Amino acid sequence: MEYRTMAPITLQKIIKSVAPKDGIELDLTVWSSIVAFSCLTPRATFRTLDGTSTTCDLYMAVVMSAGTGKSAMTIANLLLEKVHKMGIREYNRIMTLYDGLGPLPKPMSVILPSDITKARLIEHFQGQGKELPMILIETEMDSLLSAMKSEFGGFKSDLRKAFHNEHISSSKKVKNDLVHITNPRLSTLVSGTLNQARRFFSTMEDGFYSRFLIFFREIKLKWKIYTPDLKPVHHASLQKLALKHFHFFAGRKVKLDLRVAYPAVNKFGELHISEIVNGDEHRPELVTRHGLMLLKVIGILTCMRAVEEYNRGKILVPTTEDIELATKIANSSLEMSRELADRIEPARENSNVLFPEELPGFFKTEELLRTKRWGHFSKRTLQRQLNKLEQEGHIAKVGNGYKRTVKPHDGNIKNKETP
Repeated sequence: MEYRTMAPITLQKIIKSVAPKDGIELDLTVWSSIVAFSCLTPRATFRTLDGTSTTCDLYMAVVMSAGTGKSAMTIANLLLEKVHKMGIREYNRIMTLYDGLGPLPKPMSVILPSDITKARLIEHFQGQGKELPMILIETEMDSLLSAMKSEFGGFKSDLRKAFHNEHISSSKKVKNDLVHITNPRLSTLVSGTLNQARRFFSTMEDGFYSRFLIFFREIKLKWKIYTPDLKPVHHASLQKLALKHFHFFAGRKVKLDLRVAYPAVNKFGELHISEIVNGDEHRPELVTRHGLMLLKVIGILTCMRAVEEYNRGKILVPTTEDIELATKIANSSLEMSRELADRIEPARENSNVLFPEELPGFFKTEELLRTKRWGHFSKRTLQRQLNKLEQEGHIAKVGNGYKRTVKPHDGNIKNKETP
């Protein structure tokens, strides 16, 4: 993607400072930075289709093998460190004024630990107020999964609600507390391997998976070359970017007027919904949620430009570059989300796996779709799996069909002679 020409100056500064080594690390650095900034404008909102206001907070999951560069996502921790310390200082100041009378002040933390219970998460929402940003960052999905399934009460449903700023209620036996959070705000950034993702997103049915931007890459492990020109990362300058962004919007309600982006968003949605209507794809919830996330990314980029241009207006409008870059990110995430979903579901149901040894010697995509064995696949899903098998050398393209390069297995299509 053309980040160096399309992205706000803030993102360009981050890229220049971190100097990612390849395309994947560059993408991951930019995407993770956008998620970090997504929580820094707590009172910047836009209208959704149902007329409600929503914030720009994003969820994102990075799924890559160990040692292949997913650590680039930790740029989010680095960017938010000063904002996080600011929140801790404010909480410590409040605690020094506490005289022991009345309820204990609720915790205030920008970067939440993943080792947290449902009750504690709700207390953090109570301490958030109208201005405090909050983000969950975890580099090991299993750690957050353990917390979400804790015997003290899982909070997966609360994360689903927080994505839409929906009300969260809780009734606790201790002190007979009844808690009602009216506007929870939370960004989330997690990473893990494919096996961890299969456990973390154990089902596609509850809507949890569809709320995440997905960054999924399967690449071979390679040694990263040490060179004499390695440059240090200037932590302080990066942290100031996020702190400046937060202070610029602190105490102000801002409306994001995204109407100029509607044609691009509608084009995005209509294109991908048509794939579902035509039977080339399934999982419509991925399309609808990515439409919302597209608007969120546009809003984040718009806020970044407002800081750079010192635009303190109450209504902010995105640029053409904001819309184009956000659309590219949404399209990439949706494609990776579909691909990862295909890899997660076979862990539960082998009927969704395309085993190369079961394929005929020569075949066409349309022939597979007419069989009992693979007829339940959408055309797009089947083609993605065929592309992967071709990349791995299990099949080869021959004319308008494919030639199998592995030994046959008892399948449901009678083998044909390779032409």
